Amino acid sequence: LSLEPDSSVVNGELNGSAGFANGNTSNFGKSVKTGLGITEQGFLYEAAAQLIAAGGIQLPNSDNSNNNGDRVGELFRVLLTPVMIQYDQFVTKYVTEQNPKVAEVRGILVKQVTDLITKTTRVFSQPKSVMTSGCEAVLIDAMHLIISELSRFPTEAASPGRQAACAGVRAFLHRMVACIVPTNESNSIGCRSTLTSDILLVALVDAVPKLVRPLQSTVACYTTANQVLDIVDAEQRWKEIRDVIPLVTQVVLRYKNQSIPFLSTCLPHLMEVIINALNESLPPNHPTLIEEKKLLRRGYLQLVQTIYQSVPDVFSQLISENIVQNLSTVLGQVQACLESDDPTGLRSGVILFLQLIQSAAHNLQFYEDFLLPHLVPFFILGPISPVFRLTDGQFILALDKIAESLHALYQKQDGLYTYLKDYFLPRQQLSPELIQSYTSALKSSLKDFQLFVRIFHGRHNMLHIVLIWLSFLDYIHCLPEHKLKIPNSENVPDPCDPGKFVKSIGHLNYDGGGPLNSFGSDFESKRSWSLLCPLDSDGDGFTNGQELGDPKCQWKIGDLPERIFNITHPGVCTPVDSEVCKKQIICKTNIQTHCGFTQFSTSILTFITILIVLLTILKFISNTELKYRYEHDIWPTTCCPSLPYDKPGFSWDN
Repeated sequence: LSLEPDSSVVNGELNGSAGFANGNTSNFGKSVKTGLGITEQGFLYEAAAQLIAAGGIQLPNSDNSNNNGDRVGELFRVLLTPVMIQYDQFVTKYVTEQNPKVAEVRGILVKQVTDLITKTTRVFSQPKSVMTSGCEAVLIDAMHLIISELSRFPTEAASPGRQAACAGVRAFLHRMVACIVPTNESNSIGCRSTLTSDILLVALVDAVPKLVRPLQSTVACYTTANQVLDIVDAEQRWKEIRDVIPLVTQVVLRYKNQSIPFLSTCLPHLMEVIINALNESLPPNHPTLIEEKKLLRRGYLQLVQTIYQSVPDVFSQLISENIVQNLSTVLGQVQACLESDDPTGLRSGVILFLQLIQSAAHNLQFYEDFLLPHLVPFFILGPISPVFRLTDGQFILALDKIAESLHALYQKQDGLYTYLKDYFLPRQQLSPELIQSYTSALKSSLKDFQLFVRIFHGRHNMLHIVLIWLSFLDYIHCLPEHKLKIPNSENVPDPCDPGKFVKSIGHLNYDGGGPLNSFGSDFESKRSWSLLCPLDSDGDGFTNGQELGDPKCQWKIGDLPERIFNITHPGVCTPVDSEVCKKQIICKTNIQTHCGFTQFSTSILTFITILIVLLTILKFISNTELKYRYEHDIWPTTCCPSLPYDKPGFSWDN
């Protein structure tokens, strides 16, 4: 491998910067070889790994396949050893570079070299491929090398090249977690190596703090001293923290109870860093930082929800010192989601508390110390806030979860009825009739209570009630309910702008409405995730399940998907710059925004129009005056002469 970047990378990143004229960087252009670039070499490494793995597949009638596993491991080591030997040289070139612009390019080069190793692991995601003990040993050696070199990276989040270099390390660790099976699975499939997952988890204990290590001191500086927030530094720091969260989430979902030692060591420090970052003040009118903090807060709540659902013992350990204070901190972030107009994060937080209610609301002390004084007021008063937009389908879904939480709490603690009727609701200056209606609805079925809560929180404005009814019709027909039937439907990034999320994955218009895309058409015909999952709706070579984080097609409504990171659009060919997709010119095609009526709305309007026409015809047919004129062939010679109408008190001239 060439230790110098490709000319395309140099020109693209530096745009002909004069910085190459100084120091040892003046010979960059001369050192670039005319052979295969790093991107082409990546494809060759992946193809070589495919061939090696294919040689290890045991055929049905094969008699000499006992040593295939060892042979595959040996060839795999031969493939990766040259890259592992040169990896130290690439990192040394990067960390010793003094020119910031050149350091940025060398950081990208370190990522590309790491990606060479990462790409070879893709072969083990195929159904017939088996991770042999020899291959595991090679990957473990590569992992130890990469993590050891990670400690040499610059320690400031905004250092040139650090973002790219760390992204390569995180992508490799993601692949390691995906490839190395948990101990219980390795025993069930007869894998000869049962300790590899434990080795991986120990290595992650060392790696995760290094990925967030520089953030702690910087955050402490901002939180303890009265200094002006560095916008560029804050954006990079928050993004690094946010990018680590999916790795921890993947470990939790993959290894569950086996990950408890890893979580016990890394989680307290990581949570401290996240909370400190979320507590930093924002400069006014800076949308980039506002969006970055919103995404970080959402990731934090989803991580906490995942931990509670998968390893509740770790969650209990995390909040055990001061339950009320720690849960109030989480509730504060849920409230911040409401204030920052983030219904997705709000819903994740509400679901977490719903699960807490279902499992722990029977505890009288927990009920009296936290649920009544903290959670119940937020559930009732939060939706009254002007920022709680009842015209938005996502907020309606969050409101439904709030209603479900209150209903579940009443099922666990029937004293909630008396508390609301005699104490809390009267203090909100509500009429006795409204209080009686609210508490009576609480005793009814869940669906009735959810419908009542929607109307209750829009009662001050009749227009709000009308809009709730209209959005409820659209809600039944397409958007929110259908999203609940698809995993990760709210976490699909825009293929052409990964910093944004697609609101409607079933329509050509990403904001929803208008014609359906290929995935929407398949959903319309199948109406079942189990039938939709194995399809490749967009024809990019990946099934809908692989693109939406459910490669095994085992997801059920209400469960967390197997993967919540690296989600791609199932209705758009991705990556958009790949050989399969770039011919479609996806990002350069101007897709018209469909702001008109949906097909459902058009059908309703057509029906109403036809009904009005028929009623009008019926009215004219039954009109006595028209009947008289038709039978006697007497028609007016002037416009609208006066003749009595068939009903008393009416005439055409009145």
